[in-house]
Formats: sequence, C-alpha cells, structure tokens
Amino acid sequence: MSETRVGNRRGRKPGCDRFPTLPHFGHRMSVLSGRPGRITDTTTPGGELVFTIMAAIAQMERRLIQERTLAGLEAARARGRVGGRPRSLTDDQVAEARRMREDGRPVAEIAALFRVARSTLAGYLTPTPVS
Repeated sequence: MSETRVGNRRGRKPGCDRFPTLPHFGHRMSVLSGRPGRITDTTTPGGELVFTIMAAIAQMERRLIQERTLAGLEAARARGRVGGRPRSLTDDQVAEARRMREDGRPVAEIAALFRVARSTLAGYLTPTPVS
C-alpha cells in the first residue's frame, strides 16, 4: 500500500494526470477527501463513478490552467515582452569572439575579455544545426 499526496497549499496536483489510467491497469485505490470519514473505494461501481468524475474535473482544471498560461504568454508577446534569460553577448561580441578564436586565442582568455564563463562562450562559439 502506498500513499500519494496530490494537493498542497498552492493548489498544485502533481501526478493527478496519471490517476484516470490506474484503474485500467487493475490498481485498487481509496481516495480520501478533506473531510474525515469520506472514502471513495474504486472497487465498487459507485466509487468508480465518483472517482472517474473527480478525475475528469481535475483533468479539465489542468487543461484550463494550460490554456490560460499559453494565452498569457501570447498576450505578453503581442505587447513586445519576450521571456527567458537575457543574452550575455551581443551579435557583434560573438562575431569578435569567433574571430579571436580563429586567430588561435584560447577560450579562457576570450571569456575573460568578455567577462563571461568559458562554458557560456563555448555555447556561443559552437555552431547550431539548421533544422
């Protein structure tokens, strides 16, 4: 027997998306609600119905959250906001770093000149595949 917590103070429900598939694989579940004494046993037809309805509601809630998140990101992009970490080097700096590297200067020296980590500079110097 195992116990999985699916909710917390912030309303996150990790793992809830897997619940609807568990009864199909022959797993028995007892679902405890917030009120003491309320147990849904999935081995009975009524319990299975309640569980299926609750799983459908949880799935719908998850999809609504996804829709709202994507809509918010789209609206932010339309206003000119772009997410993600700012670039460490400008395009001109990357071109200069590539010239320096082709001239044989060590990556560590170039990274020190531009005040970035060697791994950051290596990421800029590595050609990206065209897809």
